[in-house]
Amino acid sequence: MLRFARRYATGVDAHKYSSTLRLPTTTFPSKPDTITYIPQCSTELYEWQERLPIEPDGSNLFVFHDGPPYANGDLHLGHSLNKVLKDTINRWQLMRYNKRVFYRAGWDCHGLPIEMKALEALKKRKVKASDMTAVQIRHHCEQLARATIEVQKAQFQQLGIMADFKTPYITLNPGYEADQLDIFALLYEKGLVSRQEKPVFWSCETHTALAEGELEYNEAHKSKTTYLVFPIKKVTPELQAVLEKHQIPQETLSALIWTSTPWTIAANQAICVNANFDYGIVRTLRGNLIVAKALIEQVAELSSDTSILDITIPGTALVAATYTNPIILSSEFPILHGEHVTDSTGTGLVHTAPGHGNDDYFVGLANSLPIHSPVNNYGQYTAALPAGFEPLLGLKVLKEGTAKMLEMLEEAKMVYHRNDGYVHSYPYDWRSKQPIIIRATPQWFINVDRIKDQAMRALEHVEFKPPHARKRLQAFVGNRAEWCISRQRSWGVPLPMVYHKSTGAPLLELEVVKYTIEQIKKLGTNEWFAEDSMKRWLPEHLHPEADDYFKGKDTMDVWFDSGSSWKVVETFLKENNILDPAKIYADIYLEGSDQHRGWFQSSLLTRIAAGSTLPPYKQIVTHGFTVDGKGAKMSKSLGNIITPETIIHGGHTKSHGHIKAIGVDGLRLMIANSDYTRDMVINLFGLKHAGESLRKYRFTLKFLLGNLNGFRVEDMVDVTQLLPLDRYVMSKLHTLQTTCALLYDEHDFSKVQQEMTRHMAQDLSATYFDIIKDTMYLEDPVSVQRRAIQTTLVHIYKTYVSLLSPIMPALTHECWQHSPVHVTQGARSPFMLNNWAQFAVPETYKDADIEHRFDSVVWKVRKEVNRLSELGRKKNDGVVQHSQKCDLHVMTATPELLDGTTAAYFGVAKVYVNQRAVTGEYSSELLLDGGKMEVSLVPSTMHSCPRCWNYTAEKEDHLCGRCEGVLRLSQ
Repeated sequence: MLRFARRYATGVDAHKYSSTLRLPTTTFPSKPDTITYIPQCSTELYEWQERLPIEPDGSNLFVFHDGPPYANGDLHLGHSLNKVLKDTINRWQLMRYNKRVFYRAGWDCHGLPIEMKALEALKKRKVKASDMTAVQIRHHCEQLARATIEVQKAQFQQLGIMADFKTPYITLNPGYEADQLDIFALLYEKGLVSRQEKPVFWSCETHTALAEGELEYNEAHKSKTTYLVFPIKKVTPELQAVLEKHQIPQETLSALIWTSTPWTIAANQAICVNANFDYGIVRTLRGNLIVAKALIEQVAELSSDTSILDITIPGTALVAATYTNPIILSSEFPILHGEHVTDSTGTGLVHTAPGHGNDDYFVGLANSLPIHSPVNNYGQYTAALPAGFEPLLGLKVLKEGTAKMLEMLEEAKMVYHRNDGYVHSYPYDWRSKQPIIIRATPQWFINVDRIKDQAMRALEHVEFKPPHARKRLQAFVGNRAEWCISRQRSWGVPLPMVYHKSTGAPLLELEVVKYTIEQIKKLGTNEWFAEDSMKRWLPEHLHPEADDYFKGKDTMDVWFDSGSSWKVVETFLKENNILDPAKIYADIYLEGSDQHRGWFQSSLLTRIAAGSTLPPYKQIVTHGFTVDGKGAKMSKSLGNIITPETIIHGGHTKSHGHIKAIGVDGLRLMIANSDYTRDMVINLFGLKHAGESLRKYRFTLKFLLGNLNGFRVEDMVDVTQLLPLDRYVMSKLHTLQTTCALLYDEHDFSKVQQEMTRHMAQDLSATYFDIIKDTMYLEDPVSVQRRAIQTTLVHIYKTYVSLLSPIMPALTHECWQHSPVHVTQGARSPFMLNNWAQFAVPETYKDADIEHRFDSVVWKVRKEVNRLSELGRKKNDGVVQHSQKCDLHVMTATPELLDGTTAAYFGVAKVYVNQRAVTGEYSSELLLDGGKMEVSLVPSTMHSCPRCWNYTAEKEDHLCGRCEGVLRLSQ
């Protein structure tokens, strides 16, 4: 910019004309002031829009229901990704559609991780958990959760999140717990809740049942697998006939099973075959072993001393035969049909322990088998072991218990083959990171089967982004029969169930359950865990026998906690008198892709179970996870973590070295640049790119404001007075705004940024801004030409503010404070205009013809001029040193295509159209839409004007005619 004020010709004072230039002037600083402006554009803005009236039908309300983060630890980049995406959507709804946004922050506060962390902190203070009551443990858990919420709240607010942080919903608050218990009561009344002793996922480390959503699968887990021999004891008539036909003595016959959980053999109750399969016999040194035909060769290869007999045994011939377990004296167990038996792996005969497997359980129910599980809460064998397995008592089933079991099986000569390093996928507890077991225990379940069809129909009302996420949620819901909602921990919402001391059976009367819930709501959930009189918790007619009962200590699954949060939205709608049961409550839920089996599912199931036919959400948006440049998940163990704090303020990291600060908007821009539907890669390149882009946006806004200094609303010109270039830019601006608005509606923020970056770099910086500097800095300030440009700049500025505000609110809020009053209209924030029409580029500016003319002709001529100028620079022959020192000669049959263009469009001294034909090295021929066009650069015969530097002065060291006239007018 300052080059226009320098001396060019010898003998001319360098500062003689500097005071006559209209250089950009603005109070908008080069560096941001986020400390001042972040609160104004987030908390204060939410409170302002919260006061906007809601239409009686709720049509101007946008409900974004926040999936509650877990109140445990500091925020990581995954939290930032989640909250920034939500905030961007909310801000667009406020900016574009003038919506009143309801976005109440929430926190998930119960559950095992907080309890474990609280107990660990107590352990460091030499306080044993065994010395504490449940109420004391709960007190410490609550303290930890509430302290974490305050830390996380401040960290979220630092990100510029526009939300209700003053009255968040917190799952440990009494009001929330009361709503949750009411939902449970409703489900119980509908008969959807029952207690069953059946196999569940069980954590031996944390001593509680787990839901599917609390599991992680370790693809590199190693198990000790074994093929085991079980001698046949009784045969069916059909099997007897086959044996006699092939002269096979019954006493040589055994069933061969394969298992990856040999520790469960102590609970074996049956062997399952598939009656639809054919079976054969492998002759071995251990006798004749029954194996499925499809697997017989695979089994035969396990040993060299084998042969396959030419014999076929129908699966039906095996059903109802019996076998014995050599470790258990005088034992006899049945062979049964099982639809779950496959012939793809193993032997086609499946060891069945109804207390340790779901398929096994259902076979057991159908055949009245004992649901036996001789394992305690800690994963140790108990005294319930069958006779013969006593040496296992007290051993941990996944550790020394497995080793001892294999030793006993070897001694009993039951092991045919074993593999101590079998690698396969195995479920782990996502908190303790240790393998789980499946174990039958008395638990409380919701019958999902009864509501599954309704839930699937409800999903038909839901829009998904990305679209394939629909199938994932449908699969999780469709494949679920039950939901285990009980947990054996102290920290949670209590299951309001009372049990009989002598039998352990629950008191199931609805009246009792409802009364108990009302008492918990009245007295508080902590009181439930206190040692007190049972009369407080039972209806009066049961007081005489109150001492015969005790309170259960189970707590609810945390997914039931968070899944009940749609009640928060329902309450808000009810308080504002706009609750309509025939409408879906929330416009959108947005969380990580893991929530298809978590919050998305639990919210849907509780809503449908509570009686609605509609889902709790209109749209589900899912995002990926944050990973490093190698695609590895960020974790402390890998040392590849970059915290939001480090990105915002800068700092040193273990894996990435020094990170340069890019501020809050830089972090938000990095998130917007990503395809969040996939995993988001965090690396130095992405951080650097975001920082550079933010600086370019800031410079662009500063340039715009600088050139609008002193411009008044009455200086605006009509569209008919705009020059061709201004009309072209306005038409392109209309396209940009329309395109980005549609992309914002579709939540495609990375494409918004692609459009904005392209427009800023190509349409503005590289062309329009470069061309208009001559007019803006040198022309008479009241000239129509200059005011036409400023009119265009006003529209560019407002459009950029409108399109950047959802992603970079601190930047646009700050520049808004330095904007002309005719732009802000007194509003403290661009969002507070509350009128999209103030930002919208009028439809009248859309001009496809002029866009085509510039794109297909003018810019191609400009590009060719630059090429010829660069050619001259490289040749250094003194003919063409720079296009600015040259005249442009154009010969064309369609001169109207260049009407209104000036020398500044092409960066030359002067333009001559059809004046004279020029040939030579600096001439070329272009084939354009308008036909052939000959373009030539010829050194100008004029002199450089000491004020504007253009080669338009008649004499050396003299002003050109334009500059002379401007200075004359200014005197």
